[in-house]
Parts: sequence; structure tokens; C-alpha cells
Amino acid sequence: MPTTQHPQGLPLPSLEPQPLRRQSAISMIAVSVLNDRARVTCRRSFTAMGWPPGQPIAYQIRSLVVAIRATDSDESSFKVGALGQIWLPAQVQRATGLLPGDSIVLLAMPDHGVLAIIPAPAIQDALSVIVDDLVGPA
Repeated sequence: MPTTQHPQGLPLPSLEPQPLRRQSAISMIAVSVLNDRARVTCRRSFTAMGWPPGQPIAYQIRSLVVAIRATDSDESSFKVGALGQIWLPAQVQRATGLLPGDSIVLLAMPDHGVLAIIPAPAIQDALSVIVDDLVGPA
């Protein structure tokens, strides 16, 4: 590895410039917990999405991922609460296996109009595959 002379005379390794990070649709990542009333609190995520309290929302489920989108319909029974909370309906909880006390990861993607909720164990499983590939299985 080539070295560079430090002004005080200490040799330091020269590091190759790192490529810039790839642009991501995700503007914010947050972690929250599903409370005993099936509510998720994460005001910062809703602010990042530009959703004020009272914003009607709709849920879509794909595998273990819950995609939440703002709707124009005032008829939606699901809304962002005044305290920055949303309620996860029973059908969403059943489809994802979420239980009170479970950690979830929220991914805010305002350019796509989607706030994704992913159960933390699903993220852990995906990362385990990457880490096992890097360091080998335990």
C-alpha cells in the first residue's frame, strides 16, 4: 500500500477514493414499536412524507412489507393521528405477523409517496444473509 508523508513526518497509508453513495429513494429510516393498541408512533416519518395530522391514508401489503400512501378520500377510516400515530388494522397485523411490542422499521420515500413499514425481524434476516456471506455463518 502506498504511503504519504504526514507534515510531522509520520507515514500514513494512502487510501483510494471511495465512490459516491448511490442515490436512494429512501429519505429517512426510523425504528418504532407497535404498542398494545396497535398504534405506531413516528411523527418524524409522517413529517418527512409531508403528511399532516388528519391526513387520510391507505394500506397495501406485499409479503411482509406494508406500503402506506396518502389518499384524497375523506371517507378513509385510517388517518394520521394528532400525536403522530397511525393505527395498524388487524388484517395488516395478521398479514405481517406483527404483535404488540414488536419493533418495526419505517422507510420514508416521499418522492414515491410511500411510507413502508417492515417488521424488524425481516430486516434482521436479510442483513444476516449479507453478514454471513461476509464473515461466514456462526
